[in-house]
Amino acid sequence: MYDFSKMTNRFNTNSYKWDVKENELPMWVADMDFETAPAIIDALHNRVDHKIFGYNTVPDDYFEAYQNWWERRHHFHMEKDWMMFVTGVVPAISSVVRKVTTVGENVLIMSPVYNIFYNSILNNGRHVLSSDLVFDGKEYHIDFEEMYYDLAKLLDRPLSKGPNTAEQNQVLSNLEDIMKGQIIQKNKKFYFKIKGEGEFEMGLLSDGYRKLSMLIYMILSGSLNKNTILFWDEPETNMNPKMIRPIVQVMVALAQMGVQIFVSTHDYFIQQEFNMIASYPKLNPKNLDIRFISLYRDKKTHDIHYEIEKSVSDLKHNAIMEEFDAMYDREQRIIYDD
Repeated sequence: MYDFSKMTNRFNTNSYKWDVKENELPMWVADMDFETAPAIIDALHNRVDHKIFGYNTVPDDYFEAYQNWWERRHHFHMEKDWMMFVTGVVPAISSVVRKVTTVGENVLIMSPVYNIFYNSILNNGRHVLSSDLVFDGKEYHIDFEEMYYDLAKLLDRPLSKGPNTAEQNQVLSNLEDIMKGQIIQKNKKFYFKIKGEGEFEMGLLSDGYRKLSMLIYMILSGSLNKNTILFWDEPETNMNPKMIRPIVQVMVALAQMGVQIFVSTHDYFIQQEFNMIASYPKLNPKNLDIRFISLYRDKKTHDIHYEIEKSVSDLKHNAIMEEFDAMYDREQRIIYDD
């Protein structure tokens, strides 16, 4: 699109949008009424002039066009192997629903949203779980309290029938070793059972233990399985530093089980545990793809930028290491009275 002033009559052109009664103005469909840019028209003419239409491959410049657009607009670099050709947004949504969920599961969406999101979920035998965005009169915000309630619904699911997989048993074993106990549910309440000491209501545990307990129950109920995406914000919160390494091992076991994990952290030990796994093949025999992402603010423009690397040492902006180095320098100045 390039000319936003030229009017083109689309009546009687088999337009789904403009096949309406006289004096009726359609405003419901995402169909632009501006002529396509000449460069695109020329490319289409060149292809049609070839006069043969067979099975085609997707050329590299198709992906490069996307990469360049995201680089220019958002300073975000996409690797080619992150992308896949699809025929449209709607088929892509339906494919994602089928890939990462199973029939009968809930899919969380945030309304108001494109109505096709609902159809892509329902038509594939899944259930819609809607968390409505809150409008404050100016803009929409995520209602995190309602999202916590939606998570609680997942915790209320009955346990899966049948034996666990070997990967699930490994994760559960790691978690129970960390917590030195088991999670049980009685009368819609969760308890932490320690051998020889009894049962404790979940509300009496620290926030860190409650998070681990949720992981255990979501695995047992089938909510956390292969192709699930897990976002874990600061897993080090309220955790004894000695528990950091076992927690990282749990996340590694989940990743080996097929769970894709996004971790946000400000903790040196979490960062370095993952960095060692990424750096030493003997610690990563299944060759998990671990990436380190750093967000930082441009000092001149104040825009938020990012960088992504396969090793912590390759990050040029790392607040954890910057503060670690600053503390070391302060200590050296004290020692040497500088």
